[in-house]
Amino acid sequence: MNKIKEKKFIINSYFFIFIYIILEGGIRKWFFPTFNIEIIVIRDIFVILLILYGFSKRIFFINSSIESISIFWTFLIIFWSILQIIIKNTQLGIIIVGYRNWILYLWIAILFYRSIDNYSEIERFLFKISLILIPMSFIVILQHFLPIDHFINQYTQDTIQLSNKREVSQVIPGIVRTTGTFTNPTGYGVFTIFITPIILSILDFNTNKNKYFKLKFFIIISFVICIVVSGSRTVIFSTLFLSLMYYLILICFKKFKKVFLFSIIFLIFYLLSIIFLDRAIDAIIQRIDTASVNEKLSVRMYELIFGNIWQQRDFDFLGIGFGYGSNLSKIFVREGFILGEYETDRIIGEGGLIGFLFIFFKLMISYYLLRKSLQISLKKDNYLPIIFSLAFISIILIQLVTGQNTVHAFSFLCFGLSLALVKIYDNQKNY
Repeated sequence: MNKIKEKKFIINSYFFIFIYIILEGGIRKWFFPTFNIEIIVIRDIFVILLILYGFSKRIFFINSSIESISIFWTFLIIFWSILQIIIKNTQLGIIIVGYRNWILYLWIAILFYRSIDNYSEIERFLFKISLILIPMSFIVILQHFLPIDHFINQYTQDTIQLSNKREVSQVIPGIVRTTGTFTNPTGYGVFTIFITPIILSILDFNTNKNKYFKLKFFIIISFVICIVVSGSRTVIFSTLFLSLMYYLILICFKKFKKVFLFSIIFLIFYLLSIIFLDRAIDAIIQRIDTASVNEKLSVRMYELIFGNIWQQRDFDFLGIGFGYGSNLSKIFVREGFILGEYETDRIIGEGGLIGFLFIFFKLMISYYLLRKSLQISLKKDNYLPIIFSLAFISIILIQLVTGQNTVHAFSFLCFGLSLALVKIYDNQKNY
């Protein structure tokens, strides 16, 4: 098998992982509720085998900066975890969960980055991903209009045990927060953030530009449905933020025809939503009003990014164990939110000093992607990398990357795609 076929196999496998993540929540909660861990483990085993395949075929560039940093990070986490096992008596099972959250999916992101070589490949890849919105929109419509205790709105058994209650999350009494094929609203919310830049730029794709025009139209309709009936402030605000950033970028680069087109499309779908999805819009407005009384948005955003300062007062230099704050570790600790509700609390609690290093890496990666994608926008007249980078940054800075299984997966899938987009469009001479 030559290099082209090897890389194509990896790209197809990456797409398979993405689809698996989309479907595994539905499989767990609707068909095999007693096999939660097993279904996740199957995915992780496939990821491990794919990474080993990448090393065996010399897809990785071991001497390059990104692989060198990743190797250093891998050995640092292993060394630190050994100290945690010896000094803190951290269970080995929890540490293994920590390895998957802090190391494993980093390598699968780099593998995709190394395997994809041109913009036609990545745009076909993204277009295929966007197709998932069509069946997803049918599912969330059903969830929105069906009773909250209906089979399709149920959570997994582990989610119920973790929260110690059977009630599903509601926008307002009687209207469920949709989850699609995911096990909870958080996973669904990150999925919508992940897919928003694809939708914003789908009309700019050279690939299938005219051939699939009608299909793209249905994809956009499906996306609007998935957003409007979500019942989630995170989904609504994140989508509006990314859309506003895209709008401002087009204005800054004087793409007034695209600004006009974008404005018309936004207005049309806004009016259609008011007409056909007024129930969902009224519910989310009530939800926002209620939440604003109980909690200030500025405080919420601060805690999402910086965590809860009261949790951080009991700082442990070594950390109590990688993986300890992950929802997957509930089979060992039988509790939720042990290290805090927010990502920053969890990674500092898990890794101690290494947790602060992880936050530093997050900021450095965010800076690198923004700088490179902005240069591409200036030189190549393409805005997909910068919008996708903003989506990735919004996920890694405010979501439960090491805490929630689906968020973790999408974070690193998005990381691999962001790196690939920056590489491809930066190297493309005539786009």
